[in-house]
Formats: sequence, structure tokens, C-alpha cells
Amino acid sequence: MKIKRRQNKELQRYRDTRARGYRNAETREYGDVKTDPVSLRPRVSVSQKPRISTGMARLIDNILTATQGRLLQELKTGEPDGFSIDSRTLKPGQIFIALIGERFNGHDFILEALQKGAKGVILSDETSFHRLQGEALNLDFFVIQVEDTLRALQNLAHFYRMQYRHIPLIGVTGSNGKTTVKEMIASILSQRYVTLKSQGNWNNLIGLPLSLLSLTDAHGAGVLEMGMSKAGEIKRLAEIAEPDVGIITNISGAHLEFFDSIETIMKAKVELIQSLPLNGVAVLNADDTFFPSMVQEVRCKLITFGINWEANVSATDISLSENKTYTFNLRINGGKCSITLPVMGYHNIYNALAAAAATHALGLNLSEIQRGLENFQSAPMRMETISHKGILILNDAYNANPSSMKMALKTLKEISGVGRKIAVLGDMLELGKWSEMAHKGVGEAIADLGIDLLWALGSYSQFIALGAREKGMEPNRIFLADSHEQIIEKLQHELKEGDTVLIKGSRGMKMEKIVKGLITTH
Repeated sequence: MKIKRRQNKELQRYRDTRARGYRNAETREYGDVKTDPVSLRPRVSVSQKPRISTGMARLIDNILTATQGRLLQELKTGEPDGFSIDSRTLKPGQIFIALIGERFNGHDFILEALQKGAKGVILSDETSFHRLQGEALNLDFFVIQVEDTLRALQNLAHFYRMQYRHIPLIGVTGSNGKTTVKEMIASILSQRYVTLKSQGNWNNLIGLPLSLLSLTDAHGAGVLEMGMSKAGEIKRLAEIAEPDVGIITNISGAHLEFFDSIETIMKAKVELIQSLPLNGVAVLNADDTFFPSMVQEVRCKLITFGINWEANVSATDISLSENKTYTFNLRINGGKCSITLPVMGYHNIYNALAAAAATHALGLNLSEIQRGLENFQSAPMRMETISHKGILILNDAYNANPSSMKMALKTLKEISGVGRKIAVLGDMLELGKWSEMAHKGVGEAIADLGIDLLWALGSYSQFIALGAREKGMEPNRIFLADSHEQIIEKLQHELKEGDTVLIKGSRGMKMEKIVKGLITTH
């Protein structure tokens, strides 16, 4: 494959091997030659899971130190273990943190948490404590009062992180692919280490701290997903976690409702790179449109990944295998191995490259990276493939934005067999003033890709249909629906053996209901 060259003068200067502090001519990695590599602790095997016993008094002292809280009531017996913010899922022995949200107040559920076995409570409303003195007389628990329970959760998580500062952490952000890259990294790291990873979609100012509170000395490394809905949130997440390696998967128009432009989204994502320590590692997508801008913010070592532009970690000899997944040669600084991805979609090659680059930064070798990528298991509802009565369903219902929607449609075209290509799409949310244009663009892509049938659901479905019609898709192949149930009922009679169906939409659209309906009734 012929490598294209960028013409940007600043980028050429950045890649000039003679410029001190820009590229290491020996390793062909970017960053200051004198920058030390990320320090790794000795290997901890998966079978070794030592526990740290801090003792009740020390644990409470740590909480008081981290949160600047005030002890209102002491625990008489027992030893707390773990933290919870949800009384419904709280386990006996955990400490309940009474968060206050827009639609809930955790102080209303303190008694329920104590009745379920909570051994401690962190609260901000002292009147709640006074009520407990009468309602929970027979229960043994400690109470710490703080000024702000959310801030206390975050500060406590940062305190935990500092106790385990020797454990390298990778932070992952970007407009698309964050969860998949996080899972791929965890799969690779687990070849060598007990690995901490964000659970589910715990990628915000509540979820990330809860993930960090699970960190113990048993872990050898960790990976945390970092999401955002406004500027400053990535910076705060990085302050809490202090990652050693930071990845920006890509930049596109997600959450445009909260930003003026894609450029402002890029600036918010770059907060992760700006927060990295001088001996850390930034991992950037060399093929991304905003790469020349992002690279100017790097002040530590840089490792790039890509397919079309020159990069440290790249994919060559890409081919579509018989099972409709991609095989390619993974190249890292002169080394090479063959990778066959277990998940569909060309975009997942980029996700794999990002994961390979980040784990390579922590010293994992090619064989470990290969095993981790080939054994990777995709998170639910993210290009999940379901074969049902001769029909292939692509369940990509977890979320959607203009870029990920178009990538999913391309995957639908790539992997479809002898039957029809059917797109069942829900609204893309949080796009603000860009909503109509973005949905129309998705419709145009549907027509350009030759999708056979379109079902659209939601307030903006008419704009998807408009874009498809204006690009030449016949109106009798476009259907607008009022409900999930209507689509399920129609598709039950429409689907034929050999058809491939893509189901995708933003989280609020709950498009997985259609997947479940087709599987259980068709």
C-alpha cells in the first residue's frame, strides 16, 4: 500500500527527526527522545488476587482525609467493603454514597441502603442523619458528612488512585469506538495482568470514580473510558484518574447539541492529551481530519495509529474473510503479525490499531496483542451479530451519531449476503441545530450505498427519508414508523431468509426492543 504524505508544515516539523523533542529516530516513535517509558510494576498473574486489608479505622480515616468530611457516627463492629450509589443494587457491607441528581436524591434511600446491610453512609444533608437516629436505632453503621457527595466521590476515587499510582492506567476518549477500544485494550492487558476496566458505560463523572474505587494491589494495569457532554468534563476525569496513556479514537459530530462545532468537540477531547504527565504517552489517530491540530497539544511521547497516513501502528494487506470479518497485518515499529478480528466492520480495524498502540506503549509484545485482539468479545449492542432463522441481525442499538451511523451502514453493505440489505434506524439525539442536516445526510448515505429497504423511527425520521429520496431511493422502499411495535409487526411479514438487518439508533431510542421483538416473535 502506498503511503500518502501530509503537506501540513507544522506536521512535517513535528515529524522531523532532526528536531529535538519531536521524534525518536531509533525507535521511530514520536515524542522527546529523553522521555522515560511508562513505568510498569512487576507482573501479577491472573491467578494471583491478593487482597489489601486496611482495617475499619484506617478505611474511615482514609475517607475522612480524601473527602475532608466529618465523622458523625462511628461503626462498632464489622469491616466495610466497597462503595455503592444505588440502594437497589447495594451489597451487604458496602458504603452508601448519597448522591443528589436532577431527578433523584440519594438521601431519600439511606434507610433502605442500611436495611440492606450498608455499613456506612456518606451524606451531605445533616437532617438526614438526625432522622436516621430515630429510624435505624438497631443498625450498626458509620456516618460521614461532606459538603458535596459527588465531589466527595470523585476526591475519594482520586485518593485511591494515588495509593496505587504505580499501576499504569489508560484513558480512552473520542467520538466513536470508546467502549470497543476499551474492551480490546482490556482483552490485551489481561494476557499479562489482572486488569481493571470501566464497567458498562461507566465513563462519566460518577461512573469513572466508581470504577477507580475497585482498584486494588491485585491489578497490574487498567483502562478507563472517558465520555463527556460539555467542555471541562474530560479534564476533570483526567484529574481524578491521572492516566499514564491517553487515547483519542477519532473526532466527529457527537453531542453537537452541547457544542458550537466539531472543532469545539475536538478541543474538549484534547483535554485528555493536555492532562497527561510528561513521561506519559499520547495515542492519536493519524488518519483523523483533526490530527494536525491535536498533535500540537502533545507534550509527552506520541504513538500514532492509522491506515492511510504514515503511523507507528498500522494495518496493511487488509482483506474480508469468509465470515465477513477483517484480516490484516498489524505493523508496529518494524514488527508484524496477522490479525483476524472476531467482530465485523472496517471501522473496527481502527479500534484494534488504537488498542494495539496503547498496550504497546505499556510494553506488551506482538503475540500478547494478537491473542488479545483475536479473543476480544464485543460489548452487547455494539455491532453484535445474531443469526435467526436464516436472517442476520446486526444489533448496533447501543448509541448513534452521524459518523457511527454511516460506518454501520457501510458494514451492512460489506457483509450482506444474497438477500436484501435492510436498515432500521432510530433518531440520533443530542445534535441540536445540526439534527435535520445530520439525519438527511444519513438518508443520502443509505441511497448511495444501495440499501434495499429503510425503516425509520423518531422525530427526525422524515429527514432520513428525505435525504434518501433526494438521492434516488424509491419511495416504496422507505417506511416511517410510529412505534417499535409497528416495525416489529411489519418486519415479521417482510423478512426473508438471507436478509441482513441493521438496527441502530441513539440510546434514548431503545432500538434493542426491535431486536428482541424479532427474535422472540419472528
